[in-house]
Amino acid sequence: MPPEVLKTFIMMNSGNLKQTVIRSAKNQLEAHKNLGQRSNLSILQVAELWDIVSGRSEKAAMAELFLDQPYSLN
Repeated sequence: MPPEVLKTFIMMNSGNLKQTVIRSAKNQLEAHKNLGQRSNLSILQVAELWDIVSGRSEKAAMAELFLDQPYSLN
C-alpha cells in the first residue's frame, strides 16, 4: 500500500476510533443514569467519562496528538 494511502487510511480510522470512544462513554453514562445508586461507577469515573464526551479529556487530546505524528513502518 502506498504511504499516502496508508496515512489517509490511518487518519480515517483514528476519527472512527475517537467516535467509538465517545459513543462508548455516552453509553456508560446512560447506564449509570439508569442504574442510579446501584451503579458501580465512582464519581471520578463518571467525571472522566464526562470529560471524554465533552472533549476535555487529556487522554483524548494525547491520543489525537499521538495519532497525528509522523510514523514509520520499520
